Amino acid sequence: MWLALAKLETYQKAREVLNRARNILPMEASFWIAAAKLEESVGKDQQLIDKVILKGIKVLQQNKAQLIQAALDFEIGLDKEGQDNELIEIINKSVELHPQDEELWIECIKSLWNKKEEVKKLIERAIEAMPQNENILLYASKKEREEGNIEKAREYLLQ
Repeated sequence: MWLALAKLETYQKAREVLNRARNILPMEASFWIAAAKLEESVGKDQQLIDKVILKGIKVLQQNKAQLIQAALDFEIGLDKEGQDNELIEIINKSVELHPQDEELWIECIKSLWNKKEEVKKLIERAIEAMPQNENILLYASKKEREEGNIEKAREYLLQ
């Protein structure tokens, strides 16, 4: 209901609606994402958008499942060019906050799976954070195998 109301309002009223929504339900990731998108839609500078995202991440970091769901929901909603960068930013900030969280790494890798360069960078970061994690190494191997790099895929499996 809050999100629908915010979409119908002017920028200032939408901002007020989203602020009230975030005060009442601070663990609702969609309100933080909508607030960041609202600021972006009116051309606010990236620092303000980052501030909204970072504050949302701080609030949500206590509940990892919602953070993962927020990134996945955001990915599902991608329909405009340039929003890939926002998803990658959310993922990067999420894994920075939880570098030893296998489930978070795996979900983020899955959400970037079809973005070749980005997923490879993320897999490398995951391996740096958790070099002996079998599941992360398995995903790394699978990605290399998909790309025809059989030898590299074997290396990951033998680590």
